[in-house]
Amino acid sequence: MIKVIGLLFALAIVCHGCGCGCGCCTQICPTGGSNGGCEGPSGGSCLLGLKNGYIPDRAITSSSYWDSDNRESYHPKHGRLDASSTSNHFGVWASGKNVVGEWIQVSLEKATIITGVVTQGRPGSDQWVTEYKISYKGPYDEIWVPVINSSGLVAVFPGNTDAATHVTNKFSFPIVAIKLRLFPTKLHRHMSLRHDYLTC
Repeated sequence: MIKVIGLLFALAIVCHGCGCGCGCCTQICPTGGSNGGCEGPSGGSCLLGLKNGYIPDRAITSSSYWDSDNRESYHPKHGRLDASSTSNHFGVWASGKNVVGEWIQVSLEKATIITGVVTQGRPGSDQWVTEYKISYKGPYDEIWVPVINSSGLVAVFPGNTDAATHVTNKFSFPIVAIKLRLFPTKLHRHMSLRHDYLTC
């Protein structure tokens, strides 16, 4: 019952104006606007705001990141969809260790409906995540909850097969989240990721 109330609460938050909510995103929404700065549409959904910078750097954290040059060149704040390499960073999040259990997290300012995720690998390099899981916290959750598939089991999502292509995975059921964690479970050469989430 509490989760149903939470879902209705999030619907009330998300569905207004240009919207990017409730399936109504049919145009490009104003970046940084009161409706979330969505960029969509993307397969009937809108990007949450990692790509366009609406989600601030401070909201993107990780269990670790590669820091061989002490310049935060692979900091999670760079793990944004379509990020490019620059003279200051490599345009990607790269984990400090290639082990299962590493994660990249996005913290949101308000409860938001999330319907899927889009991923890429490291720009210009032979590194990407080939499989992953996602967990989240809703407005009433004290523990992390795994995204599940249509059979009620923990969903395991196929990742990338190259560095540049967008790979989109829609969730079997929308979730209401204030925090999101992506856990790579398989990788190609290194755990390197760019991503954004989808909102309805």
